[in-house]
Amino acid sequence: MARVGTLYAPSHLTYHDADTVLTDVLADRSLSVKRVARSGDVRPGFLTSLNELLAATLDRKNYDHRIRYIHGDRLYQLRLIESTRVARFERDGRTWQNVIRGRFETGEAGARAGTRFELVYGASGGLAGIPIVISYQPKWWLQVDLVLN
Repeated sequence: MARVGTLYAPSHLTYHDADTVLTDVLADRSLSVKRVARSGDVRPGFLTSLNELLAATLDRKNYDHRIRYIHGDRLYQLRLIESTRVARFERDGRTWQNVIRGRFETGEAGARAGTRFELVYGASGGLAGIPIVISYQPKWWLQVDLVLN
């Protein structure tokens, strides 16, 4: 089930308030409900799909490099382009040991090209599967990097 709409909420809300926000959105009967049939090989969302690909690279499993998922009322696909283990990664004067640099692409299933992004995430220990750097460049003139604090 998917609903798309605008929620006017106080600026002090955080992710801790997710249950309250979901309750408010789901209670709003003015938003139309769209249902999309989901087969067993289609994941319920982007983050579920990304987590599955990250876990597979950690376990070095032989896995499918493409995962289909639902976003809103459409079918999308997340693809792992490549993953490389890096013994030592340095960024902004900080150093991390034993990480994986993964390049991904996401977009509507069946489309020729999607949106690419890169993650550097821990390969073992307490940071296993945790993004250290998320890099997204939607245009040649704009690049957004999120770095673990």
